[in-house]
Amino acid sequence: MTTPRLVTISFSHYCDKARWALDHAGLAYHEEAHLPGFHAPAVRRAGGKRTTPVLVTDEGVLPDSKDILAWADRQRPEARLYGRAPEERREIEALEAMLGDELGPHTRRWAYFHILPDRAATLAMFTSQTVTPSHERAIVPFAFPVLRPLMRRAMRIDAEGAERSRKKVDATFDTIAERLSDGRAFLVGDALSVADITFATLASPALLWEDPSSRLPPVDVLPPAAVSRIQAWRAHPAGQFALQITRLRASSPPR
Repeated sequence: MTTPRLVTISFSHYCDKARWALDHAGLAYHEEAHLPGFHAPAVRRAGGKRTTPVLVTDEGVLPDSKDILAWADRQRPEARLYGRAPEERREIEALEAMLGDELGPHTRRWAYFHILPDRAATLAMFTSQTVTPSHERAIVPFAFPVLRPLMRRAMRIDAEGAERSRKKVDATFDTIAERLSDGRAFLVGDALSVADITFATLASPALLWEDPSSRLPPVDVLPPAAVSRIQAWRAHPAGQFALQITRLRASSPPR
């Protein structure tokens, strides 16, 4: 059996969702990480569409994080990525879909809105991605004048969109906090599941925890207004939950 190949944008939160789930299931894979823009030809070569992550397996090409997690669950059902019972699976799948629509695109847009204007900070984030090919890191400073407007256009990054996304993040954090208000340790059931992994990873651009293994930028590169908002999200019950789940990941190395 060939080791699956995971094509990623190195710091993408959707890609981190796939990495975490594969690690949690104890599945080996080889990551082929790229910088934004440079990922596109790699995705096409792998048989994907336009976005990452893409997992290339002996069974075929999986072009989306949801597909990858479903595949991991089929390979290692004992990991219980989707819970222990059919009703738990339904809850987890519903949360995964909701967070994929209502949180992931919005934390990304909000974070990029605040970091992209700072050329030095953005390039520092890009060029620090040592898991990516060295030629991409060498080229990206010269490609940045073209890459930045392309990213803004592709993700509809502007002040109005960033404000809409902030409100979406606020609302989703409140929804998650309400679910946690009964004192439960996990979003569904009594163990880590895709629901927890999805929330913790897709929330990460809005939280920017000080984690030495993180591929995201440090919070202090953002302007003061953005830092204030991040601090509020960190203090929110949902933000605190994301931190607890992230710490759980750090204390449980891949099987």
